[in-house]
Amino acid sequence: DGQVTISQNNPTITLGSNSTGFTGAKEVDFWKLNADNTDASATILNSTLERVPSTYFEKIGTGMTKDGSGNFSFPSTGKYLIQTTATFFSTSGSLSYGGVELNVTTNNSSYNYITNSYQGASATGHYGNVTTFYFLNVTDKDNVKVQFKKYVSHTDYKLRGATGNFVQTAMLFIRLGDT
Repeated sequence: DGQVTISQNNPTITLGSNSTGFTGAKEVDFWKLNADNTDASATILNSTLERVPSTYFEKIGTGMTKDGSGNFSFPSTGKYLIQTTATFFSTSGSLSYGGVELNVTTNNSSYNYITNSYQGASATGHYGNVTTFYFLNVTDKDNVKVQFKKYVSHTDYKLRGATGNFVQTAMLFIRLGDT
């Protein structure tokens, strides 16, 4: 591995798996909510988050680490695309709204929101979906962390989770380049 093979008769280059610069994303991780969340508004998503099962997905690289408070640590410095999709379901006939927020800390302490998305539903049985994305420059893997919060008008507007390989609310992390 790590060797470069060049054939003069046929102009092709073969790179080993340890080669750098041409091998695509070095870190890709995919997390999801594995059960419906009916917690109060402004709750950090935590206990029902899990890495997507490996039947159809396998992380690339080390992957993200989630602590017991719902804070995600990055495996290395670099530029990361963070994308969130969230599905909400109304179990009440009243006007409802729901949203997700991406918060970041650069000092491993104080979190600030950097993006959010909201949507509403007007009747029982209505679904809604929101998506957020952010391109984050992680300059210090020990101090830059992210967390996800959900916001709802009332607990009858639940954030949907799913078991097995099915995904309704999820977070995708892709390291796209160096700092």
